[in-house]
Amino acid sequence: MNLYESWLCTKPIAHRGYHNAAIPENSLAAFENAAKNGYAAELDIQCLGDGTVVVFHDDTLLRMTGRGGVPKDLKKEDLKKLPLLQKSGEKSDQFIPTLQETLALAKKNNLPLLIEIKSHSGNGQDEGRMLELLKDYDGAYAIMSFFPDSVRFFKGKLNVPFGCLSDAPDEATWKKMDFSREYFDFIDYHYSLLPNAWVDREKCPVIVWTVRSQEVCDLISSRCDNITFENFVPVWKSTRKRFD
Repeated sequence: MNLYESWLCTKPIAHRGYHNAAIPENSLAAFENAAKNGYAAELDIQCLGDGTVVVFHDDTLLRMTGRGGVPKDLKKEDLKKLPLLQKSGEKSDQFIPTLQETLALAKKNNLPLLIEIKSHSGNGQDEGRMLELLKDYDGAYAIMSFFPDSVRFFKGKLNVPFGCLSDAPDEATWKKMDFSREYFDFIDYHYSLLPNAWVDREKCPVIVWTVRSQEVCDLISSRCDNITFENFVPVWKSTRKRFD
């Protein structure tokens, strides 16, 4: 697969879905909204205490649900009792979705997914549960993580693009990540840290996060191949040199 010609580099990617004041991030409504507007969607997955794989970004529940605690405190049966909050703090009609629900929606709506692995098990247990759901999914998706061990777990088990997610501010920090080039096909980097020599040296597609204005979009068009964005409607065209 030529990633430069794939959705990963040709469709702007809505950060945690195409959410807004009324539609919470990482909700089924946000993913459906991304599909309706012709975008791909980025999302975060982690496991509840009973092993259910859900789409949720934070390490704690408070910001998005108003409840204390962490996702590991929950079981699948708790999800429909816990509405996601709108940006105003009011309860929405959306709930923390399971990965299974999200994959079904994505498949139905032909929505490509950029999936960030947020594992907290440290022993591959969370990744194993995620793999069970992803191994038979035939929609378009890619996997990325800040954690090299998570990407190494999936590499060879799934035939999809894998990404190195990083905000390393300098080359020394980049090298300390121990993210061997054989394990990733693209890099997902914070836009403010580009351009830099250590990323360009890898000669692969570069996605950036998280762009929140057209001004930034225009500024970085020569530094990356695609954007993850939120809170505006991007006009996007990359002019970065390709390495295919």
